[in-house]
Amino acid sequence: MKKNILLFCFILFSCSTHKPLINNTEILQNHPKPVRIFGIGYWPPDYIILTLVDAKNEYFVIKTNRRDGLKVGDIWGQ
Repeated sequence: MKKNILLFCFILFSCSTHKPLINNTEILQNHPKPVRIFGIGYWPPDYIILTLVDAKNEYFVIKTNRRDGLKVGDIWGQ
């Protein structure tokens, strides 16, 4: 019984560790320019999720404030 409680506590506390926030600027600095918008997803209420592709054709995702003028294929310049 004690082993089950210890195992449960271990799992509970390992899942509740503090994780650093992802910084969009830091992510964008790690990818070669130009960065194009590949996909746009909407996250209520005022955010968008952008799937971007860099000059090496590597895909990555960022979350930012909603901008209605963005289109797929645009160059992302933040």
